Amino acid sequence: MADEGTYINHYQNVSICISYCEPTESFISLLKVKVKDKDAQTIFDTIVKELESKNIDMTKISFTGFDDASLFSGEFSGVSAKFHIIEVQESLLTLKSLFNFINRSSIGLARFNDVQTLMKHPQLKLIQPGDTRWLSYSRSINAAIRCYEPLMITTGTYS
Repeated sequence: MADEGTYINHYQNVSICISYCEPTESFISLLKVKVKDKDAQTIFDTIVKELESKNIDMTKISFTGFDDASLFSGEFSGVSAKFHIIEVQESLLTLKSLFNFINRSSIGLARFNDVQTLMKHPQLKLIQPGDTRWLSYSRSINAAIRCYEPLMITTGTYS
């Protein structure tokens, strides 16, 4: 969670707090940012730099929380959207890799189909995610969810 406020000295203070999976919360920092640099990218970069200096792994962040100010909560260019991009991009890259692993190899595709047959699972196909339309990602995700167990067995990650 982060918030900012501008003080009389023309600096913007940014506070950062972190909640861990355990019921623990830590105050991380109170940072000064010049008011003229008060834009989402500068604040995002400042937060990331501070978290990295504290050895906090950015890939393990699963949720961010900010107030409703557009600087933080703006859907496309707010600080929150910039954190969201990190999380979503990694998930979509995994989805693309999964599709390529199964469908770009005749052996992988045959193995996937065989696993579905052995499990008496409906013969479903993965849908290639597209880079230009969110709807194609939705269809790809839904297909992967419907085939989850056969996919895990095919890729050797089922436990």
